[in-house]
Amino acid sequence: MKKLLIATYLISIASLGNAQEYKFLEEAIKNRNTTASLNLRGKGIEILAPEVGQLQKLERLSLWNNKLQTFPDEVFTLINLNYFNMRENNFSILSSNIKNLKTLDQLEIQKNKFDSLPYTFSDLTNLTYLNMSFNNISSFTLFFNRL
Repeated sequence: MKKLLIATYLISIASLGNAQEYKFLEEAIKNRNTTASLNLRGKGIEILAPEVGQLQKLERLSLWNNKLQTFPDEVFTLINLNYFNMRENNFSILSSNIKNLKTLDQLEIQKNKFDSLPYTFSDLTNLTYLNMSFNNISSFTLFFNRL
């Protein structure tokens, strides 16, 4: 399984071509017209700045291992996002606006405090990979019934 996940990650990175991965939001915003990947992993972030919404070409967003509890609404305007990693934070609610991320095909929400997913989650019809382990999600029947 680990080999499969590593291969998926490498293929995703390769698909970025010449686009650069940024590790700081400010730097990514300065280069917003070419920013395809933003990796804010393990930075101790408690609040994500709404300016993230300026990165309209963003394809990959990693917020892994921070202290986030909520998103600014601007995250859900990133219509080119295909990989979203929000694992190991303190999220408990996933906005119904997740439905706006139509190109999303990989989502990692494990190790948070989710106990449910919004009904609009089933609108993510391009989703091919979902890891929601180590949450308190007990019912997702509606989601699977709409697929």
